[in-house]
Amino acid sequence: MDNPIGTYDYAQISQWLHDNLAFQRYPSLEADLAMALRSAKHATVLPTTIQELGQAILMSVDSTRAINHLLRYLDCLPQSEALWDAWHRKSRGIASTITLFAGSQFLSSLLWRRPQLLVWLLEGALWAPSPSQYTLQEELRQLLHGKESETEVGDCLRAFTHQHLLRIGARDLNNLATVEEITSDLSALADCVIQAGLQACQSWLEATYGQPFYTDDTGQQHPCHFCVIGMGKLGGEELNFSSDIDLMYIYTSYQGQTTGVKRDGMVYNQISNHEYFVALSRRLTNLIGGKGPEGQAFPVDLRLLPDGTQGQLALSLLSYEAYYARLGQTWEKMALLKARPVAGDVHLGAEFMALIQPFIYRRHLDPEGIRQLQAMKQQIDAQIADKAQSRTNVKLGLGGIREIEFFVQILQLLFGGRYPALQERHTLRALTKLHSAGFISAEVVATLRQTYEYLRRLEHYLQMEQGSQIHTLPRSTAQQQRLARHFGYISWEEFYRDYLQRTDTVHRLFTAAFESDQAVFASSQALPRT
Repeated sequence: MDNPIGTYDYAQISQWLHDNLAFQRYPSLEADLAMALRSAKHATVLPTTIQELGQAILMSVDSTRAINHLLRYLDCLPQSEALWDAWHRKSRGIASTITLFAGSQFLSSLLWRRPQLLVWLLEGALWAPSPSQYTLQEELRQLLHGKESETEVGDCLRAFTHQHLLRIGARDLNNLATVEEITSDLSALADCVIQAGLQACQSWLEATYGQPFYTDDTGQQHPCHFCVIGMGKLGGEELNFSSDIDLMYIYTSYQGQTTGVKRDGMVYNQISNHEYFVALSRRLTNLIGGKGPEGQAFPVDLRLLPDGTQGQLALSLLSYEAYYARLGQTWEKMALLKARPVAGDVHLGAEFMALIQPFIYRRHLDPEGIRQLQAMKQQIDAQIADKAQSRTNVKLGLGGIREIEFFVQILQLLFGGRYPALQERHTLRALTKLHSAGFISAEVVATLRQTYEYLRRLEHYLQMEQGSQIHTLPRSTAQQQRLARHFGYISWEEFYRDYLQRTDTVHRLFTAAFESDQAVFASSQALPRT
């Protein structure tokens, strides 16, 4: 029979734990649980709750860390009644909470700063399906209502981002969503933040410079539009937990200027379209990537722009077309495989996608293009050979994420012009389409898919630890043991043997694709020219 814990003293708690959890004496656990109970009104806590809490701590990947993070959280929580009530009502709530505190320093720190978010998670956000893009946009729109200054908007974007990173990370740690769901959710969150940031920046710049217009070939004036292109994993809708977002900025035409602002019958602050959109791009980059009290929303990487960070921050549609026609390289084709409009004018985004399609996908790759792909493969081999991390880096190491992605993307570049079904941004969906088109076997697809999902979940775990871009397996014994236990292994040695077996299999497949005098490249020229 359940009785309020208020009827028990410390000795009774200790005896009850031993009787119900059947473990040898753990004085620190008993003392720490007693300390946690001080935060609650005794009448709200039932013995079954204490049992579940003790069991969850003992079964966690790091019991000491779990209880320490929980106690620090309770110190930050002004009123704990809602938490204990949520734990009573949600049978899985305690275990999920302890999994988070044991598994991630970063997520724990988010809860220390904003302790009310744990109840938000437990009351539904943790268990509910991922919110739609529209739902996220509406939520952020309401949060931004009345926010005028750049500081206010930036702080709001960062708080919103971190709240949903907490939700997504907690779902990942508790195995409540697939890898595809997690990466899609992260990408949708970034899309939403970029769009909201763009709208804010446009309103600020138009208040200063007016609206940009361009003149077409007939002399007619039209509003000049802007679009943000997501590249890399953002473009592929498979974003990492702590990833940069790769962006490019595009506008309709450089032939025109802003309307300026009228004051005292005069027009002031007219600037060229190019000046306006460079200023808009810089403002947006700083807003999204800028740091505040809660860190930053998303780090922005602009190295995939034409001429990288040394080139222009924003270019017109015509300028992109001229650049790719004259100077575009094979590595840029590979980067553009994942290009996707993520914010701004949808029609301009569609024009850009139509413009780059023939640049990326040729019916027959010329000898120079094949030579460049071969050089990229050799560069990957050299980089791996030079790194001591070749057997511990889940992204860049032998059989790692990059080898799987390169395997897929090189087949898309070689054959996507003749087989339009292969023109797919998403790695796992592209694997399926390569199999459907007869390029790889079902066995190879299964191996690459399983290993890719395994490595991406492992990558997320590493990055959720500190909220940073980490791709290397840990060196400290404590971190190794936590990781192994989280993924269901009894020891680090067992985990690492399995890791090596999986990545060795991928590396053999990757290497075999380029053996026999560069078999993949040769087959691209041997296929029937349909």
